[in-house]
Amino acid sequence: MSKPVEDKLILGNSIYLKTFTVSDICGEYLDWLNDKSLMAFSNQRFLEHTRTSCENYIRSFQHSPSLFTGIYLKESNQLIGTMSAHLAPHHHTADLGILVGSSFARGKGLGRDAWCSMMEFLFCERAIRKITAGTLSCNKAMIRLAENSGMELEAIRKEQELVEGKPYDILYFAKFAA
Repeated sequence: MSKPVEDKLILGNSIYLKTFTVSDICGEYLDWLNDKSLMAFSNQRFLEHTRTSCENYIRSFQHSPSLFTGIYLKESNQLIGTMSAHLAPHHHTADLGILVGSSFARGKGLGRDAWCSMMEFLFCERAIRKITAGTLSCNKAMIRLAENSGMELEAIRKEQELVEGKPYDILYFAKFAA
């Protein structure tokens, strides 16, 4: 479970994933993270993201088993988003997160392509036995992504977080290796 992802790309149908490094931080990426509407369902909406804060986040992955990757279009090598996979090697589990930042890339199945590609990589290459993800009940796009990738609802934390003053459930999804 300690093989670095740097030595290979994770290939999807229309995208590829590769380690996101400090040199990949660009103005567009910072704009995504600081876009309150894009981060509406994420606790990242409460933070201000700077180049330094992003560098620190990326460095936090360097000596961990976890992965932080950029999502790139195969045809143009354009960065359209990022994914994180927080691995717990002793338990053979991973928790995923995704951000499709480019507006032109949303709603085209590219996030699902990246998500499913990461899950396949983790199940096959990292011997992960269970993958999890959480989202708010108001985040319909993420719920569709989880369900369309074969994940099942595992748990609900009722009215756990507030979005614009209204309480929403956190939904936890899981998928086990075949």
